Amino acid sequence: MFLDIMALSILLTLLLKGNPMKVLTYRYRCIFLFPIPLILQLLGVWWPQASPVLNIGAYVLLLVVLLLNFHIPGILYVFTGTLMNTIAVSLNGGKMPVLRWMASQIGIHSVDAKHVFVDTVNWRILLGDVTTVVFPWGRSFVISVGDVLITLGIAIFFLSVLKAEEVQHERAIQ
Repeated sequence: MFLDIMALSILLTLLLKGNPMKVLTYRYRCIFLFPIPLILQLLGVWWPQASPVLNIGAYVLLLVVLLLNFHIPGILYVFTGTLMNTIAVSLNGGKMPVLRWMASQIGIHSVDAKHVFVDTVNWRILLGDVTTVVFPWGRSFVISVGDVLITLGIAIFFLSVLKAEEVQHERAIQ
């Protein structure tokens, strides 16, 4: 889903005559750490017994990298959504809870090593994957409130170059 949102954000930036490549000009801190959470989660898929520990470790490291980059537009939302997802995963044994009946409505009948199906709603799954989103092009997902905030942050991140370009244009005119 995040790739869909990134693609839409880049497309919207282009349609509004912005340059999405300008996100590369932000001053990132410790960006070299960013791939490590993804690697940890992939290791969890290959090593399911360690997946809960690897998942939580991935989330914690991602939170640190995001915290170091709070100065970048949209990162506050990505951080808050990631924190919510981290809480959901931590409360559910290192796996993101997914409402089974919600997932089955969009044709999802099994989960990977990072997720766990739950059949009843309780306080521990409120931040989990509890609602669906269906894109017009046919892709569908079960998402959490944290995922919504992360997608908002991603959109702000890419669209922020429009504001940066506007400021540069105003400076050039003066």
